[in-house]
Amino acid sequence: MLETLHIRNLATVSVLDIELASGLNVLTGETGAGKSIILGAVQVLLGERAEKTIIRKGESACEITASLYLGEAPEPLVRQVADTLENSGLPACEEDQLLLRRVVTRNGSRAYVNATPVTLDIMRQLGNLLVDIHGPNDHQSLLHPRCQRDLLDAFGSLAEARHACSACYEELTGTRESLDNLRNEHLSPAECEMLRYQLNEIESEDLRPDEEEALNERHRTASHARSLLEIAGRCREGLSEGEGSICDQLSDYVRMMQEVEQMAPAPGRSFVQQTESVVETLQELSNDLTDLAESLELDQEELTRLEDRIETIHKLKRKYARSIDDILSEADRIRDRLTTLDSREQRIAELETQQRQAETNLYEHCSTLTASRREAAGRLGRAIAGKLKHLGFEQGAFDISVTEAAPGPAGADSIEFSFAP
Repeated sequence: MLETLHIRNLATVSVLDIELASGLNVLTGETGAGKSIILGAVQVLLGERAEKTIIRKGESACEITASLYLGEAPEPLVRQVADTLENSGLPACEEDQLLLRRVVTRNGSRAYVNATPVTLDIMRQLGNLLVDIHGPNDHQSLLHPRCQRDLLDAFGSLAEARHACSACYEELTGTRESLDNLRNEHLSPAECEMLRYQLNEIESEDLRPDEEEALNERHRTASHARSLLEIAGRCREGLSEGEGSICDQLSDYVRMMQEVEQMAPAPGRSFVQQTESVVETLQELSNDLTDLAESLELDQEELTRLEDRIETIHKLKRKYARSIDDILSEADRIRDRLTTLDSREQRIAELETQQRQAETNLYEHCSTLTASRREAAGRLGRAIAGKLKHLGFEQGAFDISVTEAAPGPAGADSIEFSFAP
């Protein structure tokens, strides 16, 4: 599983690259050859406290990097590693390769998993899953009941049966949670009546998501109709309709430019065209103002209706949410809650039936898993006892007990390894 180990500037080591083959790898050497440094590097990599004194003399930092291949690892272990990465927000392993790296400087240390910075706690979690160090006064995961259970399940090829228990337990847990939430979801008649009143208040106004902007635009135009009429009238009179209007005055200039054209044809022709263009533009502006004035109606009732509608929307916004979209979402939430409350008793009965069925399913799968574990425990115990005799423990005994425990995601068994040398 551990494929490569790269060490740089750790203790007396300048650079050391180790490539490991599959199966058993043995590192031998005389005292002082550096075996402990390699073991220490692995411990530092997996989250052990690192003092700045481990940095090689004359260097500013040391670095340990390891590459682990998970392609041939047991499926439960692969799943645990994947869950740890996912729960920590880390990228998944590419091509079953897990890359661990730790850099220790004189000011602290940094850890990385698959090139992403992580805390030392995450490194320790992965280390507990991936590496065991057995030696005097060292932590041995074999003493943990969970590890003993995992070893027994791996020996008996019980991953599928255990996964079925886990799925049943998750279903039962989810059903119980939904049932508890629904049982706690209880409102008095007055509270239910208030919810119905709020829903009716929103629904009765028949709100549309895009209507507020259009309403405000119409209101601005209607509320300024009189001012717009006055401005349009004065502009039309000054542009083209009044005595001495701008268009009348420009007509005189057009005639003068025509005289210029007779005397100086080339520039005069351009002057005539420009002056006539100005007259035409102003005439079009006057016509547009006339159209605007004719479209305006001083309808006080329409203005009142617009103001009432805008005030209704503002009142709902003050009471329920900051926008029409949010008000409509609040109505959906109230409607769903009322629907749940109305069908509460029926839904509780349905969930109670689901809970009983989930409990039955979990019990059946746990029973199947227990039977398989007891069979596997007998085989594994006899196999280990046989190996012990070859090691000189003629009277040695090894036993694996499978006793009843509370049902959980890993079944309903307590596993314990017992050894009498």
